[in-house]
Amino acid sequence: MTAKLLVVDPVATTREGVALILESCGFQVDRSDSADAYPTHRHTDAVVMNVHTEDDFTGVRALRDRHDSVIVALLRSSEARDYQAALTSGARAACAWDTSPQDLAMVVTAAVAGRTVLPTGIVERLVGLMQEAPPEPTVSAEDLRWLQLLARGGSVTELSTIAGYSPREVFRRLRQLYQRMGVSNRQQAIALAGTWGLVDLTATGERRRLSRV
Repeated sequence: MTAKLLVVDPVATTREGVALILESCGFQVDRSDSADAYPTHRHTDAVVMNVHTEDDFTGVRALRDRHDSVIVALLRSSEARDYQAALTSGARAACAWDTSPQDLAMVVTAAVAGRTVLPTGIVERLVGLMQEAPPEPTVSAEDLRWLQLLARGGSVTELSTIAGYSPREVFRRLRQLYQRMGVSNRQQAIALAGTWGLVDLTATGERRRLSRV
């Protein structure tokens, strides 16, 4: 049975290019400039989407909630940390933007079948990142509450209201928290906190759309 895919990208030329490549590999492909615009009742086996910014990684998590299909992330870089962030956000598979049509088809086919195919070099680097992960720091009760709220999709506005700080102060304290954890952004902080067992990344209630920090 031919797998049905949805290619999501706000740029028409990019969206059409990826769709044509996948169609040439034998897939049935729909296009959409936004996952929100695609009817949730329409079945699709996999969603192939461009993932570049933090908001894009956030979109993976939200998309996973709306569509009963696997997600394949097309990454603009070949950095292992981007693969890590995509997989942590809910993508079943990821591949670099400059991958060959044949390799893209292989990654998508495997994802639909319930498998994840990654380049050997990326797997080795991901293992290295796990080994290099900084030891769990002393996390205050406030830090823990903030990390759990971020993992649930909490916004800076929510943090500001709950903690009683201004949004500017929340940003400052988040930067300090990221520095203590040895990460540079929200997605990395959530991923590391999940590794430490501080937040549950699998609970359905924690998969709401994140606001950018």
